Amino acid sequence: MNIAVHAGHAVVGSRGAVKYMDEVKKNRLIKKWMIKFFKSEKNVTVKDLTVHTGTQRQVLNGIRKNFYKKCKKGAWLNVSIHLNSSDNWRANGFEILVSPKMFGDRSKRANLEVICEEFCERTGFENRGVKKSSSLFVLNHLPNCILCEVGFVTSRKDAKIYETQHSKRIACILADCVIKYGKELL
Repeated sequence: MNIAVHAGHAVVGSRGAVKYMDEVKKNRLIKKWMIKFFKSEKNVTVKDLTVHTGTQRQVLNGIRKNFYKKCKKGAWLNVSIHLNSSDNWRANGFEILVSPKMFGDRSKRANLEVICEEFCERTGFENRGVKKSSSLFVLNHLPNCILCEVGFVTSRKDAKIYETQHSKRIACILADCVIKYGKELL
């Protein structure tokens, strides 16, 4: 299985959301531990597509450029790691965003729902399910892309999950779920 992973936003330039947690710091920790997990698995090839500096457009174009440079052979599952943000203090949980095409495929959507269910059951995050989006760059410009919103930076409840579960454990659980059910997304 071929998996390309990137953490969203940039360390310098296009920063992610911040409140109880810093999206950029957390998503890079999750990405780091997911890649280590994937590398320890047999028959898994993993590439890091993360771009660390630039405007939002530069970061997104860099991710796309990295994909076409590093992932030339075979089918790849693209995993984009983010944390969500909301003005609604009650908003919390984990969700996966996909393109309308992937969302419309019942078999793929069922596998994505299973990833959400198992990940949330094992970590304690609220399951916000699978959602479609036609406006997100990575979903429209990278093949087989799933965007994982791993909690809300604006949620005390989600921040507490990170405090008790730690980024490494959360990342390894997500990576395990992606390996179990991700093959069906290709």
